[in-house]
Amino acid sequence: PVVSYKIGSSFGIGEKEVSVQDFATFVGATNYVTEAEKSQGCAYYGDAEPKYDMEMNWRNPGYDQTQDHPVVCVTQKDAQAYVDWLSQSSDKTYRLPTEGEWEYAARAGSESDYWWGNAIGSNNANCGWCGSEWSNKSASPTASFKRNSYGLYDVIGNVWEWSDTGSDVVSVVRGGAWNFAPSLARVSTRLEIAADFRSNYIGFRVARDR
Repeated sequence: PVVSYKIGSSFGIGEKEVSVQDFATFVGATNYVTEAEKSQGCAYYGDAEPKYDMEMNWRNPGYDQTQDHPVVCVTQKDAQAYVDWLSQSSDKTYRLPTEGEWEYAARAGSESDYWWGNAIGSNNANCGWCGSEWSNKSASPTASFKRNSYGLYDVIGNVWEWSDTGSDVVSVVRGGAWNFAPSLARVSTRLEIAADFRSNYIGFRVARDR
């Protein structure tokens, strides 16, 4: 259903999803251990359902990755730990974007299903059956596709992104992913999942108060 969001003040948002290198810098500075590394590992999508692999985590997501790939296999708590550290190590206040902020930034002034129009087209983004070299295989390095008119990369596809719902009960990711259908990469689509879920198709980007 159509939902209206009210954004009370201006904000900044990362042009890219947080990368493996970004997250490695955080881990190196804090010795943080992700929830996937503590127990059960990370999930991948197989046989039409998520399955956990004990060997998978942000360092080993089940496909080849570079330092420029988006970090995955992180829970909402892991993402929150990163933005807390980023705030503490700078003079800015970083956080996860709210759903309204995320959608406003992802739409970039458009009212269509995707920021470029209502048809997914081919090779415009990394989602399942979207015509890119990574579709249905793995995440792609950040900024592998055109940025939207607000300057953001990968708001459509690549990896789902954690948002801040303002609720301890409901956790949501937005944006679709490399192994999900184009219909789930629409700007308006939201996926409710458990806050402690982690998979090789979920990452995040940061927002910043101004």
